[in-house]
Amino acid sequence: MASPFFVLVDADGRGDLVASRLTKWVLGAVGFVVLGTALVAGPVVVSQMSEPVSAAVVDHDAQTRYPIVLAHGLMGFGYMGKQSYWRDIPETLRAHGAQVYVTQVSSFNNSELRGEQLLAQVRQIMQETGAKKVNLIGHSQGSHSVRYVAGMRPEWVASVTTVAGPTNGSEVADWMAEQQRAHPWLADILLGSGNIIGELINFFTDARLPINADEALKSLSGV
Repeated sequence: MASPFFVLVDADGRGDLVASRLTKWVLGAVGFVVLGTALVAGPVVVSQMSEPVSAAVVDHDAQTRYPIVLAHGLMGFGYMGKQSYWRDIPETLRAHGAQVYVTQVSSFNNSELRGEQLLAQVRQIMQETGAKKVNLIGHSQGSHSVRYVAGMRPEWVASVTTVAGPTNGSEVADWMAEQQRAHPWLADILLGSGNIIGELINFFTDARLPINADEALKSLSGV
């Protein structure tokens, strides 16, 4: 007996093609959840098994006039246990004389909200250090965050560096937007999974940041 999940359209094989596509979509959704969970849990396990690079200063060849502020991307975090989203980059820079601050904003949310969250942290960093400006470095959606801060408070910013930023949108986000129109049930599964992953990141980083994968999608999609 045929599975009730699949419906044969006719006898020429098109029904089998539909079933095959549905199977791929379901497997893709499951894979997204498994991969996301692994990406969240991985740093926790690693942090318990290894020590971060020592930040003991060995020289000053990376020293800058103003502090360096790192802004993570989608599905990111500051520190999870001993492991940073940025791996050993903060400690290595500090060991070479740089003053580095690792920030954390909502792992899934729109770029304006994330930008405001980063803006508040930059303000706090400047108050604590007495610095008049900061050097901003943003990865992935974090590039939106640093550009937001630079646009809102340009007098606070000495430099802006973006790494792999979705300046012209994201193909993955565009694909997700297409699923919302063509296959809303699949989009609901994937976005719901994103929300779960975001809450797991909150849990493992002891954060209470608002999570909304749909809002993140709207900020990253050019469709």
